[in-house]
Amino acid sequence: MISFYDSEGNVPLHSAVHGGDIKAVELCMKSGAKISTQQHDLSTPVHLAAAQGAIDIVKLMFMMQPLEKRISLNCTDIQKMTPLHCAANFDHPEIVEYLVQEGADINALDKENRSPLLLSASRAGWRTVMILIRLGANIELKDVNSRNVLHLVIMNGGRLDEFAKQVSTTQSEKYLLQLMNEKDDTGCSPLHYASRE
Repeated sequence: MISFYDSEGNVPLHSAVHGGDIKAVELCMKSGAKISTQQHDLSTPVHLAAAQGAIDIVKLMFMMQPLEKRISLNCTDIQKMTPLHCAANFDHPEIVEYLVQEGADINALDKENRSPLLLSASRAGWRTVMILIRLGANIELKDVNSRNVLHLVIMNGGRLDEFAKQVSTTQSEKYLLQLMNEKDDTGCSPLHYASRE
């Protein structure tokens, strides 16, 4: 029963996580459901909980199934997103920090070559951007359009002063200068986009 899929490709554990029912999540796991089980879009219950910001459910899943934790942290969905990408996509900095502390790859790349940092910047998830930089995310990575994090911060209305301060504090000012001069596939640097604002 715990491994039967419904018409949407969900097993009971996925449905319990989706509904935010922590007691049902616990019951499913006690009945043998694995947190690394993927539904049709290849997402796991951990992906769903991370996307929803359900940190208590994520912690419960990892506590009850520590051997499945590593598998779940590295598991990718159909977009090649990890649970960390899902948390970053919806600006859940508390879960982002927890997943990194638990061993998630902070620089994993999705199908569009976006790290969690690039994804959160492209979605205007500023709290998550700052946490990821503080945690040591690689700010030199570029997406499929050759855009770096500064391109995305500027294009999505981010606070340049806060971004610059965070990078200068945790990384180095030389990286900031490097980011400012890099061009994307259209030949534009972050300064080109800033001048259009």
